[in-house]
Amino acid sequence: MSVRIEKITIKASLPQGENPLPYFRAPHHDMLVCVKENVGIDYQKLMGLDCGYRVLPYSVQDRYDTNRVEQEIEAVVMENEFLKFRINLARGGVIDSAIYK
Repeated sequence: MSVRIEKITIKASLPQGENPLPYFRAPHHDMLVCVKENVGIDYQKLMGLDCGYRVLPYSVQDRYDTNRVEQEIEAVVMENEFLKFRINLARGGVIDSAIYK
């Protein structure tokens, strides 16, 4: 197995700044939970209570340029005789390519 860091070039849209308002939580504070018919009403009452989506303390990143430009980013490439993975470091370690040879 080999592991190496490579520079790759991709087309990406650039952020145009952050929304200054933090995204506190989803408009619905409770999460909708689908349950099977055999689950009793007493158990269903509290399922999903106050489990809505929350992101604190991060700002909302919703302002992007529509024009994509080529950018050079670093990626970790892990490869053996069967598989090749490319891990995008700029996106927090997301596997953006997996190839079966």
